[in-house]
Amino acid sequence: MDLYFSTIFRYAPPDAQAGELVRLSWENKQVTHRVPIQSKTLQFDDRNPRGNSRGGRGVAVIDDRVVVAGYCEMQVYDRDLNFLYPITHSLMAGIHEVLHESGDRLWITSTTLNVALLIDIRTGEVLQQIWPREISTFQKHWNIEPENIDKKADNRIRFLEADVFKNKNHLHFNAISIWQGDVYGLFNRFGAVVNLSSEKIVFEDPAIKGAHNLFINDDGLIFINDTRNQGINIYGMKGNLVKRI
Repeated sequence: MDLYFSTIFRYAPPDAQAGELVRLSWENKQVTHRVPIQSKTLQFDDRNPRGNSRGGRGVAVIDDRVVVAGYCEMQVYDRDLNFLYPITHSLMAGIHEVLHESGDRLWITSTTLNVALLIDIRTGEVLQQIWPREISTFQKHWNIEPENIDKKADNRIRFLEADVFKNKNHLHFNAISIWQGDVYGLFNRFGAVVNLSSEKIVFEDPAIKGAHNLFINDDGLIFINDTRNQGINIYGMKGNLVKRI
């Protein structure tokens, strides 16, 4: 079995190799191939020293393709990591996590803009958009306002500065999952898991503020990467902590 993952080298010069897509053989724990992840669709100057536009993020293996998220595009490779084509869109800014729904349908979280996009990875078409900051339940609960952006403009590199993450309305919506047909999201800033389909808050836990990744098992167990404290928290659907790894 092959395992695919991406890396980001923070503080690397913007024009340097600042992250990779890696294929690792799980049986012998050996790296069998690696390729640098650099923008295929836009060239721009990013002076934010943290990860920002550098390297790769979420990865999905779909049939014979490996899809990895860059800052403002999806890059599609074959399983031997030969580059095939890029996918980009005006609302792809700060892509964080991806989720394969079915067929050629892939969810991505555009964290800088706090939006989830469902895309067709063959055509690049955006099939659906979810804007959590426009949902009244979340607005009232966290006293936040809708995103002040022009959705028809090219927003890919308009928000490279780190100040966007200091905005009191920012959710840092960085992960997505599907359970029983509903779309769920993780709001990193508030340590909250939400049901985006029913527009309800599932639970909040200060322990997962700053967390990444969201996976909901068939039995309803919720797995979250507690990034700051370096562990995996497993919750029930009522927010009860079942186990920590």
